[in-house]
Amino acid sequence: MIPLFFALLLAQTADTKWIVKGSVINALTGEPLRKATVTLKGAAHYSTVTDAEGKFSLESDQPDEFEVHATRRGFIEFFDARKFKAAGDLKKTLAIKLTPQCVLAGKVVDEDGDPVENADVFIVRRVAGRDVFSQSMNTDDEGHFSATGLDAGSYLVSASDPHAESAEAWSPHPRIDYVRTYYPASLTVAGAVPLVLAAGAENRNLEIRLRKERVFHVRGHITNLPKVYGSIQLTSPGEVKDQPEASAQIHDGKFEFTGIVPGAYIVMMSSDSFNRENRAFVHSTMFCRIPLSVGDRDIDDLTVDLTAGATISGLIKMDSSPKPPTSWPWLYMAGQHAVRTMSIKEDGAFTWSDVPLDVYKIRLAPAEGVYLKSIRFNGQPISTTAWDLTSGSGGTLEVILSPNAAEISGIVRDQDGAPASDRLVTLWGPEEAPRSMPSNSDGTFHFGSLAPGEYRVVAWEEIERDWATAPEFLGRFKSTDVKLQEGSKPNLDLQPVPKKAIDEEMAKLQ
Repeated sequence: MIPLFFALLLAQTADTKWIVKGSVINALTGEPLRKATVTLKGAAHYSTVTDAEGKFSLESDQPDEFEVHATRRGFIEFFDARKFKAAGDLKKTLAIKLTPQCVLAGKVVDEDGDPVENADVFIVRRVAGRDVFSQSMNTDDEGHFSATGLDAGSYLVSASDPHAESAEAWSPHPRIDYVRTYYPASLTVAGAVPLVLAAGAENRNLEIRLRKERVFHVRGHITNLPKVYGSIQLTSPGEVKDQPEASAQIHDGKFEFTGIVPGAYIVMMSSDSFNRENRAFVHSTMFCRIPLSVGDRDIDDLTVDLTAGATISGLIKMDSSPKPPTSWPWLYMAGQHAVRTMSIKEDGAFTWSDVPLDVYKIRLAPAEGVYLKSIRFNGQPISTTAWDLTSGSGGTLEVILSPNAAEISGIVRDQDGAPASDRLVTLWGPEEAPRSMPSNSDGTFHFGSLAPGEYRVVAWEEIERDWATAPEFLGRFKSTDVKLQEGSKPNLDLQPVPKKAIDEEMAKLQ
């Protein structure tokens, strides 16, 4: 009896074992990739390496939900955030495509063509005029730099010499010094030459020749300085910044920025900064936000008055429901230089303290069946996309959620009418930032937690997620338009925009 019992137990265990297998190939050539690492990420992680034929297999008898991750040297990381359940006798097959990385490499030289050692190099990827990725590095003793692991796309490359300002003590004014220079030799983003890389492309022969420009210093003193403080920053307004942000340490209430080119700036104290004297990061409770114009002379007498950050008290509640939910969804405010999340009590009360001076967007994390219905600050309705707290004035915030959110579902079909899996679908509206998700294995998709309003929906044959969230790009395509009421649940039938049409419009914005 005992041997039979163990045989039955082993058979039962074998029946409940899940197996995930598949292959990894080069997305451009279709060739199998050996030595690629495939990982299933859940409560537990399972990893393996592909064989000579690019195949892999993972198995366990522990049920879990997994995301798929794959890496190989020389290729862009693959990550699929869509979770799948692995339990019982599941036998799932995955086909993973890895795209070869792009490489940008070259040399930074001075006006005489000599290499600049330890120069700061900035690599920025741009999509429809927006910066979506940045990477920085330093040149070696021969002025060389190399950036690997890059996606296909359009890049701006720039460099600056952080040691150029060391001569400040003895240089005449106005000084002429090396400043941030964009490839090949421009002082502005507008004059830079974008480097457009196809998947797997390498450009290893760049040369950035640093240019000189008149530079000035900005000196001043700070009032209302707290006992604990960090550094003060000088940054360009807006998203496009020709020069990197400057940071200055504070000594006896005084500060100095050097090597500043003419232009418009904002002097600000960020919420978290580094104090070199204490060698620690400091959380600031006092802030400033001062517009400043640097023209043709030094500034020696700037007075910076620090003010306390705003305190926002408020209440979040559910419309037409006196009873609060078991847990509140995540609500946060995102500014240009700061992000604040809300810790909400069971009764919906919350407090934000030491809120930095900034213009914020208020966002509600997707919550099943719930949408952000209205927001009032000090009794007045406010925009969720531009809440101005630069004055430092606090107040009372009232947030109303509705449990009657709309949703949009549908299916993506190819040209033959068959369901098309893994096609990115994008939804956006006047008050809704673009968001995208891939269609499921049966071609279906679903967007929930939507407020009433007008929305546009587009499916894509093949597109990068960064492009699918760029408003300037989205407006170039015909969309399916939907007008939602509370509780609406329309079902759409979409055909994806052909890759050729996508590539043509992308080329116009590179």
